[in-house]
Amino acid sequence: MPRQSLSQPFKIINDRSKYMTQHSQYKKTWFMTSSHCPASGLPVLNPELYVCPMPGSNYIVEMAKLGDRIFLVKASGYVRSAEMGEALKLTDAYRHKHFKDQRGLVVVEDYTDVRGAEIGARKQYFDYYKDQEFFIAGILYNMPTLFKISYNLAKRLDFVGEPVFAVDNYSQAIDIALQIIDQTSPANARPDDVKQLSI
Repeated sequence: MPRQSLSQPFKIINDRSKYMTQHSQYKKTWFMTSSHCPASGLPVLNPELYVCPMPGSNYIVEMAKLGDRIFLVKASGYVRSAEMGEALKLTDAYRHKHFKDQRGLVVVEDYTDVRGAEIGARKQYFDYYKDQEFFIAGILYNMPTLFKISYNLAKRLDFVGEPVFAVDNYSQAIDIALQIIDQTSPANARPDDVKQLSI
C-alpha cells in the first residue's frame, strides 16, 4: 500500500532556536547543540530538525550523523500515518545526503519524547527498516511501555529485517553500536552478520 503524503511537507528548521509554537514543549536533544558525543567522543555532524506544519501536529524529528556509521534519530510527539510516511522520506533523503551510498549503518534512536503512534504509522516504520539495505542494526532507548510491547511483538513475528536492540539509555546504545561497528565491515556487512556477533 502506498504511503500517505502530507499536503504540507515537513519544514527543515536551520535555526535551531525557532520551534513552532505547538512544538515548544520539547527540548532540543543533545546532538542538536553538541559537537561531540559525550559517551564516545565521536564527532556529531550535520544535525537537522524537521517540523511537521500540519495543524494540530506536535511531531518533530531530529537527525544527526555520529562518526562515520551511526545515524542518530529522535522523534517527538504523536505520529500519524501521513506524518510517518513523510518522516521516512526525510530519513531516506538525510541518509543519501550525508552518508551517501555507505552501507553498514547503525541507527540509534531516542524514544524519550515519543507520545504514541497510529497503527498504520507503526507498520510503515517496521516495513521501512525491514526493506532497507543500508542499515545493519537498530538500537532503541528510553522506550515507553507501549512501544516496548510493539517492539517485542515485531521482533517475535520478525517484522524487522535487521537486528534490533532495546536498551535503557544512550550510553548503553552507543556501547552496542560501537561493538557492532568494530566487528563488521562497512563495505559488506549484513544484518545476518550482526546476529552472529557476541554482544
